[in-house]
Amino acid sequence: MRLLLVEDEHRLAVRLARGLREEGFAVDTAGTTAVARECVVETDYDLVLLDLKLPDGSGLDLLAEWRSEDVTAPVLVLTAKDLLADKVNGLDAGADDYLTKPFSFEELLARIRALLRRHTAPPQDVIEIGDLRIDRTGHRVAHGGTPVELTPAKTSRELDGPPPHEVGLCRRVQRPVEARCAQVPWSPNGARYSPSRSGSPGSS
Repeated sequence: MRLLLVEDEHRLAVRLARGLREEGFAVDTAGTTAVARECVVETDYDLVLLDLKLPDGSGLDLLAEWRSEDVTAPVLVLTAKDLLADKVNGLDAGADDYLTKPFSFEELLARIRALLRRHTAPPQDVIEIGDLRIDRTGHRVAHGGTPVELTPAKTSRELDGPPPHEVGLCRRVQRPVEARCAQVPWSPNGARYSPSRSGSPGSS
């Protein structure tokens, strides 16, 4: 599972990212709305952790923008804003859950697990990637409407494999028809944090 952590407080971001990675999650971090926006364009995240107070804009506005653009990843808001009106505004803007700072890491993990359980889609019987159509139940593949012949061994190996978000399946099945499916690689820059052993969380 890949998460995006949008948090401008460096020490808190480092500590949370390190803890989440130790729990087995892949974590990208962003400290501004601009970087967060770029991350979501490049990567389909399983969940987003979003601070509302960011140096270059409002996390609430960013959330509303994502929802208007049909970004469906669940969003867990992490913020010091603890008034009832703030919570209502966050949920109305499209947040799936709302956690106020300071919070325990154990509670954060529990909320992440709950959101992922609710939003994890069941395996698809029919997968469509551009001109490629894969019928996993009927063991048929078509490209541009033209059936692609598969051997029995390849059929069971390829079509009963992992779900469509795993790039390996796309590459294996598409190679005979010279199609391409690849995830954009992650390239950290100065605006994205990297883990460190120093620092402690904040509560702003």
